[in-house]
Amino acid sequence: MDARERFLASMSFEPIDRTLLWEFGYWAGALRRWYGEGLPWGCGIPNNVAYGESVRGEGNPWSEEKVLDRDMHEYFGLDKGIRRIPLDNYAARAFEKRCWRTMAAGC
Repeated sequence: MDARERFLASMSFEPIDRTLLWEFGYWAGALRRWYGEGLPWGCGIPNNVAYGESVRGEGNPWSEEKVLDRDMHEYFGLDKGIRRIPLDNYAARAFEKRCWRTMAAGC
Protein backbone atom coordinates (compact mmCIF):
# COMPACT_ATOMS: atom_id res chain seq x y z
CA MET A 1 0.00 0.00 0.00
CA ASP A 2 1.33 3.45 -0.81
CA ALA A 3 0.52 6.65 1.08
CA ARG A 4 -2.42 7.57 -1.16
CA GLU A 5 -4.04 4.15 -0.81
CA ARG A 6 -3.51 4.23 2.98
CA PHE A 7 -5.04 7.69 3.24
CA LEU A 8 -8.09 6.83 1.13
CA ALA A 9 -8.63 3.56 3.02
CA SER A 10 -8.36 5.25 6.41
CA MET A 11 -10.79 8.01 5.36
CA SER A 12 -13.23 5.29 4.26
CA PHE A 13 -12.79 3.34 7.54
CA GLU A 14 -11.29 0.40 5.68
CA PRO A 15 -8.45 -1.74 7.09
CA ILE A 16 -4.89 -0.57 6.41
CA ASP A 17 -1.54 -2.30 6.84
CA ARG A 18 -0.14 0.47 9.08
CA THR A 19 -0.85 4.05 9.97
CA LEU A 20 0.45 6.91 7.86
CA LEU A 21 3.90 8.14 8.83
CA TRP A 22 3.64 11.90 8.44
CA GLU A 23 5.42 14.63 10.30
CA PHE A 24 3.98 18.12 10.15
CA GLY A 25 6.94 20.18 11.29
CA TYR A 26 9.99 20.67 13.45
CA TRP A 27 11.70 23.46 15.35
CA ALA A 28 14.76 24.74 13.50
CA GLY A 29 16.79 24.53 16.73
CA ALA A 30 15.88 20.88 17.18
CA LEU A 31 16.91 20.08 13.61
CA ARG A 32 20.27 21.81 14.09
CA ARG A 33 20.82 19.83 17.27
CA TRP A 34 19.93 16.55 15.51
CA TYR A 35 22.40 17.37 12.73
CA GLY A 36 25.02 17.85 15.42
CA GLU A 37 24.08 14.51 16.98
CA GLY A 38 24.45 12.56 13.75
CA LEU A 39 21.42 13.13 11.51
CA PRO A 40 22.81 12.74 7.97
CA TRP A 41 23.10 16.11 6.24
CA GLY A 42 21.34 16.14 2.89
CA CYS A 43 19.43 19.29 2.02
CA GLY A 44 19.68 20.90 5.44
CA ILE A 45 17.91 24.10 6.41
CA PRO A 46 18.98 27.64 5.48
CA ASN A 47 21.13 29.57 7.95
CA ASN A 48 18.66 32.48 7.98
CA VAL A 49 15.99 30.35 9.74
CA ALA A 50 16.06 31.38 13.42
CA TYR A 51 16.49 28.86 16.24
CA GLY A 52 12.85 29.10 17.39
CA GLU A 53 11.18 29.15 13.98
CA SER A 54 9.32 26.17 12.63
CA VAL A 55 10.33 24.16 9.60
CA ARG A 56 7.57 22.46 7.65
CA GLY A 57 7.47 18.71 7.25
CA GLU A 58 6.07 16.98 4.17
CA GLY A 59 2.82 16.08 5.92
CA ASN A 60 1.72 19.71 6.25
CA PRO A 61 0.71 21.36 2.97
CA TRP A 62 -1.30 24.14 4.64
CA SER A 63 1.57 25.67 6.57
CA GLU A 64 2.78 29.17 5.75
CA GLU A 65 6.42 28.22 6.29
CA LYS A 66 8.32 28.12 3.03
CA VAL A 67 11.20 26.03 4.41
CA LEU A 68 10.68 22.30 3.96
CA ASP A 69 12.88 19.73 5.67
CA ARG A 70 13.54 16.62 3.61
CA ASP A 71 16.37 15.05 5.62
CA MET A 72 14.10 13.74 8.40
CA HIS A 73 11.68 12.44 5.79
CA GLU A 74 14.38 10.43 4.03
CA TYR A 75 16.16 9.26 7.19
CA PHE A 76 13.04 7.85 8.85
CA GLY A 77 11.36 6.69 5.64
CA LEU A 78 8.20 8.72 6.17
CA ASP A 79 5.28 8.49 3.75
CA LYS A 80 4.88 10.96 0.94
CA GLY A 81 3.03 14.03 2.16
CA ILE A 82 -0.26 15.54 1.11
CA ARG A 83 -0.24 17.80 -1.93
CA ARG A 84 -2.39 20.90 -1.96
CA ILE A 85 -3.70 22.63 -5.05
CA PRO A 86 -4.31 26.32 -4.31
CA LEU A 87 -7.71 26.69 -5.90
CA ASP A 88 -10.49 29.19 -5.35
CA ASN A 89 -13.94 27.75 -5.74
CA TYR A 90 -15.89 30.72 -7.06
CA ALA A 91 -19.09 28.68 -7.21
CA ALA A 92 -19.26 28.68 -3.40
CA ARG A 93 -19.14 32.01 -1.59
CA ALA A 94 -16.62 32.58 1.17
CA PHE A 95 -17.92 32.71 4.74
CA GLU A 96 -18.42 36.12 6.28
CA LYS A 97 -15.98 36.76 9.13
CA ARG A 98 -17.69 37.40 12.46
CA CYS A 99 -16.49 38.16 15.94
CA TRP A 100 -17.16 35.13 18.15
CA ARG A 101 -17.95 37.22 21.26
CA THR A 102 -20.51 39.59 19.82
CA MET A 103 -21.29 37.76 16.56
CA ALA A 104 -21.00 41.13 14.86
CA ALA A 105 -19.73 41.17 11.30
CA GLY A 106 -16.24 42.47 10.50
CA CYS A 107 -14.39 42.59 13.85
